[in-house]
Amino acid sequence: MDSLLDLQAELIHLRDGAMALERQLEPEIRRCSEQYQSSARNLVHYLSVRQGDIRPLQHRLSRFGLSSLSAMEPYTLAHLNAVINLLQSITGRRCETPQAPVDYLSGPQLLRQQRRRLLGELPPSVKVGAEAGAAAGTEASVMVTMPSQAAAEPQLVADLLASGMNVMRINCAHDDASAWRAMARHLRSAVENGASPARIQVDLAGPKLRTGPMQSSGRLLKLKPRRDLYGLVLEPCRVWLHAEADARLPAG
Repeated sequence: MDSLLDLQAELIHLRDGAMALERQLEPEIRRCSEQYQSSARNLVHYLSVRQGDIRPLQHRLSRFGLSSLSAMEPYTLAHLNAVINLLQSITGRRCETPQAPVDYLSGPQLLRQQRRRLLGELPPSVKVGAEAGAAAGTEASVMVTMPSQAAAEPQLVADLLASGMNVMRINCAHDDASAWRAMARHLRSAVENGASPARIQVDLAGPKLRTGPMQSSGRLLKLKPRRDLYGLVLEPCRVWLHAEADARLPAG
C-alpha cells in the first residue's frame, strides 16, 4: 500500500506542477484566440510533465498495471486525473480533482482540427486509411523543403505533389523573394492543372544558434618507434609515466 500511496503522491505532484505552470503562463494563454485556449492549456500541462525524466515513474506505474502516461499528449490533465482517481479508489486517500481543459473525446478532436487547419486536409491515401480505422499515427502530412531549383523547374514541384507532398516549405534563409514567388506560383499552377492541393509554409530567416569557433587544445603528442626507409623498426618507442615533474629517466 505504501508504494501505491507514493505513486499517488508523485502523480499529484506532477499535476500540481502542471497547474502551477498554467497559472504562471495565464497572461500568454489569454492572448491566444479563444478557440485555441483549451489546446494551449493542454500544451502547457504536457510541457510541465515532460520537463523532467518520468521514465522511472512510468516503469513503476506499469508494474501495478496502471497507465504509464505514454500517450497523454491530447488530454494530459484528464489522463493524470484518471490515473490519480483510480489510485484514490484503491488507497482511500482523497484529493481535489481540477477541471481539465480537454477530455478523452474533445482532446483528439481538437488535435485533428488544429492539425488540418495548419497543414491542410489529409492526402487521399492517408484519409482512406484513417477512415477505415487504421492505427493511430497514420494521419501524417508530407512536408518538403523546396530546393533552389524549384523556382525554375515547375515540373519538379508537380512531381513532388504527385508523390504525395501536401505541405510546401519555403525557407526564406535561402534564395530571394522572386524565387519564393516562383515556387508558390508553380504549386498553384500545378493544382489548377489537377494536382492535389497543398499548403505553403514560409519560414522566415532569423537568428540561429551557433556554437562559435572551437578553442584549440594544442596538438596531440604522437609516440611511435623509429623506422628506416623501408618501415622496419630500428628502435622501439619507450614511454615512462611518472608523477614527479623532476623525475629522471631510468637507465635502460
